Amino acid sequence: MELNELKSSLDITSLDEYRKSKKKMIDKQEVILGFSSLVIFGVLYGYGYYQECENKFIMAFGGTLVLVVLPLWFLVKKSIKEYILFYKTKVLSPIFKILGLEVEYFPNNHTVVKKLFSKSKLLLSYTGFKSTFLVKGSYEKMAFLFADVRLDKERDQDTKEKFKGLYLNLDFEFNSQLIIDVLPDHTKNIDFVKMLNIQRHKPVKLNHDGFEKLFVVYSNFPEKARELLDDNFITTIINMRANHKKFWFTIRGGSLHIMIEDNNDYFEIDSKNPIEKTVEIHYDNIKMVYACLKKYKEIFQSKSRQLSINIFN
Repeated sequence: MELNELKSSLDITSLDEYRKSKKKMIDKQEVILGFSSLVIFGVLYGYGYYQECENKFIMAFGGTLVLVVLPLWFLVKKSIKEYILFYKTKVLSPIFKILGLEVEYFPNNHTVVKKLFSKSKLLLSYTGFKSTFLVKGSYEKMAFLFADVRLDKERDQDTKEKFKGLYLNLDFEFNSQLIIDVLPDHTKNIDFVKMLNIQRHKPVKLNHDGFEKLFVVYSNFPEKARELLDDNFITTIINMRANHKKFWFTIRGGSLHIMIEDNNDYFEIDSKNPIEKTVEIHYDNIKMVYACLKKYKEIFQSKSRQLSINIFN
């Protein structure tokens, strides 16, 4: 379905009227919050001055925070959450249905996504994990899910950086015991440094300088890892790296786990943005995700049989 057909299937006008009314309410609450804070702070500070209090500034600040800022900010956040939930249930979920996609959209499944991401071992050291949506479905008989991921990841002991991207999980029914981790190489391709990573399995040497400058490979079955990462596969992965600034993958628990770090807010929702504009952005993002799913399926489908056999008996 084209974008114009999608728009005509949604009642954009009435949906945007609700958005405008909600935005007006949020704006009003924010103005009241700011004005009330100034007034109460002034009154409390004046009272402290009159009473000759030594800590009149702290008294005024603390009183304003407790009496005005926290209660009114709670109301503002409540209104914002109400609008986000409205858009997710009344607009985003129908978009998937209208596009004829066999998916289930879950607006708030932070705990489920965090558990799946943890099992993937795409990253081992991170804090402040957050996810705002989860999509489950099937594509040409292959089960998949994708979700947004936001966190702080540790590059080294003293450095943390913000991370924002897309997590994909494709069920190829690989052997559930097989582990292959293809990760960004922060070791500068130094074999000794790779071996120091005791949280991973054995490092796998591929003798491909171009690939090993970008990625480091760990596996509990190196022969299968080399079988997967043949010359044609490596060339494809290098070309894909040119399209995506940062991406890597693991094979664990029978599934393919993919991380794309692109700092994209895939389904960001803001009452300041007209419904029509937001729908256009989300439509493009959905198409982009499905293009990724199609591409990854094509790449790994040919390998699924050789990675599904029982290799441990």
